[in-house]
Amino acid sequence: MNITLHEAGIGTMPIDALSHPAVTVDSQVDDVYAMLPEDPENEENDDQVGDDQHQKPQPGQVPSQAKVDRALNQAKDAAKAQGSGNGVLDRLVEEITNPKVDWKEVMREFMVDTMGRDETTWARCNRRRLALPPHIPFPGTKGSRSGNIAIVVDASGSISDTEIAEFMGEVQGILQEAPPELCKLYWTHTNVFKVDEVDEDTDLSELKPSESGGTDMEAGLTVAEEDMPDLDAIIVLTDGYTNFQEIAPVNVPVMWVMTTDQRAPYGNNIQLEE
Repeated sequence: MNITLHEAGIGTMPIDALSHPAVTVDSQVDDVYAMLPEDPENEENDDQVGDDQHQKPQPGQVPSQAKVDRALNQAKDAAKAQGSGNGVLDRLVEEITNPKVDWKEVMREFMVDTMGRDETTWARCNRRRLALPPHIPFPGTKGSRSGNIAIVVDASGSISDTEIAEFMGEVQGILQEAPPELCKLYWTHTNVFKVDEVDEDTDLSELKPSESGGTDMEAGLTVAEEDMPDLDAIIVLTDGYTNFQEIAPVNVPVMWVMTTDQRAPYGNNIQLEE
């Protein structure tokens, strides 16, 4: 952070600020930590009371995220006005104000939380742990087979063949990541016109909507809940161009997977990205 601000020409670095010539804006966090010296053998007891005591912030002392974002963008604009802005600062502000969400991880957690438990498996190593020093393999995770899931698929006139193919790719991922006991697809426009029961062996490329029309994704929610008495969760694959009630019309968890930046007022919302 210090080197980023320094190279962006923002402020003056204090004499006692943490900085090292070997650390650049492109340095990886793990590489920087590897450069730190080992803890001294005669380290003082952590329980000793020192001068570095911090009081818990009182209500109102911590700025809201909106204020933080606004201040960051104002600082970036000021730096540009002075001719000191650069790409590094732009990327830093973008990462803080608009953090990238791993929507596949969000989907996996939703599946595990609503339908199964997080189980470990050596058949799939944890690639993230393996990539970090000291590069020791750890077992990966998988959702256990449990629960019943309904997937409401948007088949309205605004959905293209490409989006249908993307939706089927997500269905395949769901079936492989946390295979449910029962999974049904509810093809929906203004109403549910087709229902397909699927599992890991289903050839999803052969599943196509037989018609299209207007859009009412909530019709798919209510039909799914009525059709599956032991329903555990509903996932909706849509472009988001549909009307929403303020309160969910069903009594089970709902995950909205959008191809646009539309958001439903209830349930979990994630945007489908490449």
